[in-house]
Amino acid sequence: MGLRLATAAVVAAASLTLTGAETTRTLKIELAADVRGAFAVENLAGVMRVTIGTSDRVVATATVHAEDADAAAGVQFLQVAGDDGTPTLRVRYPLSDYGTIRYPGRRSDDSVSFLSGLFGGSNTTTKYDGHKAMVSSTSGTLLYADVEVQLPGRDLEATFRNLVGKLEGTGVQGKLLFDASSGDIVLDGVRGSIRADTGSGDVKATGAGGSLTCDTGSGDCTTPPSTATLSRATSAPATSRSAAPGRSASRPTPARGTCRWRRPTRPSWWPTAAPGTSTSRRAARVSRA
Repeated sequence: MGLRLATAAVVAAASLTLTGAETTRTLKIELAADVRGAFAVENLAGVMRVTIGTSDRVVATATVHAEDADAAAGVQFLQVAGDDGTPTLRVRYPLSDYGTIRYPGRRSDDSVSFLSGLFGGSNTTTKYDGHKAMVSSTSGTLLYADVEVQLPGRDLEATFRNLVGKLEGTGVQGKLLFDASSGDIVLDGVRGSIRADTGSGDVKATGAGGSLTCDTGSGDCTTPPSTATLSRATSAPATSRSAAPGRSASRPTPARGTCRWRRPTRPSWWPTAAPGTSTSRRAARVSRA
């Protein structure tokens, strides 16, 4: 991998902090990376923010939020080898001790919050750290981590994976993948070869430079005309919503963008459409594309 690794240094808070019925704990880890090497940072649930730091090392801090001290103490921040051998800074949860963990964070979309409450909250089942993990917004043991990642101010090759919750990237550069299973991805001032991929959520990018690929299973890709030109994955470049008929509203810019929309799997309670009709406007638009 051409990666120069420092011994993973993990610093836990000297004491746990109790806030009401919640216990918090802070963990910190550092990874010294060669510019030619790839690395990853992974978290199961919470908010991950990726920014430029003040040192020449990759520094990540996880603030653990837990129902009690025992659950908080079971969380670790470790350097491990990923599935492909990539050095990975991973928040490790005691998944074998808890069948379902609760992350109460929700997307800002009011309609999503309304539907989540109407149907008993949102639930995500995913594979993480070699385990099958269930994350719920309303049930299970409260346990999640908010992760702050600080990078050197130079081009890097990295993957930032935050499976359930919001993923943000600000001012970073290089060949970067922002990957989520259920959550929004918000990028500001990122540069290089950038890919944003979420299974369920919106992608919003501003001030991007270089190339930007946006892929969402259920949500919208939003990049202003001043930063990227969007196109469907299977068609010619699309025009901006504000464009005049037959013309693109975007001018030549430093960024290129591609937007993919994967049709989501409908739940069992979804209403069945009559033959020849569609149960949603979006489905209708996709069928005519």
